[in-house]
Amino acid sequence: MTITLRQESQSGATTKSSSLTYAELDNNFIDLLTTKLLPIQIDADTGSVKVGQSQNNGVFSIAGGTNITTAVTEDSAGNANLTINGAGLVNIAEDTSPQLGGNLDVNGSKIITASGNANLKLSPHGTGVVEIEGDGASADGTIQLNCSQNSHGIKLASPPHSAGQSYTITFPSNSPNANDFMVSDADGDLKFTKLTAGTGITITNPDSGGDFVITNSASAGISDVVSDSSPQLGGNLDVNGNSIVSVSGADINITPDGSGKVVIDGLNYPQADGTAGEFLITDGSNNLSFARIRAGTGITVTNPDSAGEYTITSTVSAGISDVVSDSTPQLGGDLESNGNEIKMADSTGLIRFNNTGMVLFSNSGDSKITSTQPVQMSLNSGATQFVITDETPNTVFKVSQNGVTELYHGTSKKFETASGGVSVTGTTTFNGTYNEKIHDATFNANFTPEPSDGSIQRITLTGSINFQGFATETDGASITLVITQDGTGGRTFTESLDSGNRMLFAGGTSTLSTAANAIDIMTITFIGGIYFASLSTNFS
Repeated sequence: MTITLRQESQSGATTKSSSLTYAELDNNFIDLLTTKLLPIQIDADTGSVKVGQSQNNGVFSIAGGTNITTAVTEDSAGNANLTINGAGLVNIAEDTSPQLGGNLDVNGSKIITASGNANLKLSPHGTGVVEIEGDGASADGTIQLNCSQNSHGIKLASPPHSAGQSYTITFPSNSPNANDFMVSDADGDLKFTKLTAGTGITITNPDSGGDFVITNSASAGISDVVSDSSPQLGGNLDVNGNSIVSVSGADINITPDGSGKVVIDGLNYPQADGTAGEFLITDGSNNLSFARIRAGTGITVTNPDSAGEYTITSTVSAGISDVVSDSTPQLGGDLESNGNEIKMADSTGLIRFNNTGMVLFSNSGDSKITSTQPVQMSLNSGATQFVITDETPNTVFKVSQNGVTELYHGTSKKFETASGGVSVTGTTTFNGTYNEKIHDATFNANFTPEPSDGSIQRITLTGSINFQGFATETDGASITLVITQDGTGGRTFTESLDSGNRMLFAGGTSTLSTAANAIDIMTITFIGGIYFASLSTNFS
């Protein structure tokens, strides 16, 4: 810094070589304060501050933060000494109960014990465990045990996530002996055990290759089953595709003890032999026994001959040689026709049901069924149809289990019943009196009659009605509607179909008689989507 003493003013030139006056000296101090003393700029990692300025006071403060204290002192030489003290830890070792505030990242370093061959201990609280986690994706939790040079290692790894395993392996509670090995029980508890030699067995402890040698040392042991004079099976004998055979034509004897039986594939065979000529029969409950053919009245049975055949002979001289000789034959079982026919002469009954008087017989080539009692034919639960055909054979008459009855002419169906009535195909001719069913329709302000209820329907109006079409619109459906006013009268008829030209009236007239108890008749026919109606009024 250069300080120039001036003679006259702050900006005047210095011309005087003698002492300055008070005024001249004052001007120099003004220059020093206003132009020569500058503020101090303090820069930090963040922020920049200027402390002090000309003719003004400035304070540079250094204050402590969390766990930090500061102190300023002046020494004997007039120097300012700044002391900064930290209230926190200088070393983690100073914290006697450290706790992590987040995950500890070793950042490529290790957690070690530095001296004294000290152990590195992990001590969970209570029932907590030391847990080695997987990476949350594909790597399973694994512990690696390295060699002394850390150049080789073995790993203990958890089963993969796909195995879904959670179990505990508990190490043995006893100390091992030489040549022991570890085995696990069903709970995962390990124990040390060893191979124990039984009678006639010698076990040599593992050799340099870690192998046990088990030797049969029993001189009394057998090398073949034939050496065992009283063999017993310890389990089922599996022939493994082989056979149990004898040699030199010797027998194979199977002899149960006491009351025991020979059982082959569940069949119990007799415990003793039968007598000559008997054979084996079953009772249907897996028990076989011996039986023989015994002769009844008029029958002689000769025991099997050398070919094993029985001879059965009738000794009754009065017996019949043909069924025709039996005037009162009775079947002892079902009669099998064996591919043949049962024929009968004309006008002769073949089957007679005495309780019903029904007879099936033939008359000059025609088969007939007659009965003096009502005849009922029923379809069993397993049958679906009862059908009568002609010689073609074309179906003539059919009854189905669902109640449908059909009549045919040739191959054309002419008549069929249904739950709602009958269907007739072709021209129907009535040779007698026909009375049409009259259906009483229920009054409803929105009127939708059902044609299948009857072609003649009548209704008493207790209010005005609006016709909205048939409940079921079938092309050709038609009803004659007898409309009666109630005792009040004045009831009207409207329809909701004319806007689409779907209901047309003969002469364009659809106005009812309105007098009390007046009677009108309206005929309505549905053809091609249009209702054609004709109204006759004031029947009186």
